[in-house]
Amino acid sequence: MKRPAIHNSFRIAFFCFGMCCFAFALVRLSHWVGYKRIQSVAEVNHYNVKGTTNSVLEVIYMRPEGSQGRVDRLPADVKPGDHVTVLYPADPSRHSFWERGGIIYSFDTVWRIPTYAALIGVASLLCGIFFRRRSGGLCRSSYEDAA
Repeated sequence: MKRPAIHNSFRIAFFCFGMCCFAFALVRLSHWVGYKRIQSVAEVNHYNVKGTTNSVLEVIYMRPEGSQGRVDRLPADVKPGDHVTVLYPADPSRHSFWERGGIIYSFDTVWRIPTYAALIGVASLLCGIFFRRRSGGLCRSSYEDAA
């Protein structure tokens, strides 16, 4: 059985798309290069705002240089007393305002998008390698197929 044939420009497009997916995955992973890890505990803190007490689930961590940091967004499955790994920028001045706090290290926050991009890249590269090369125009006319 012969492999299916597609025009060479489609094979090149599959190959280029796969390489772009790999490059995207590497760029996404390089974002986390300047971050450090630290262990912390999720706790409930009570704040008094205008006479009412609000209970907030937070992760407050202490950086090695002595400054305190806070994780703003927590995953839904974090409960009070859970030990979590926090990623925080080693040099907060290098990062934008929105990234100054820490983030909970998990598959979703760090590895999900690069993994999916790499899998799509592998599938695209395999498609570009699997299909045979077909010469000629992009579309064959019906009388060429009949011959």
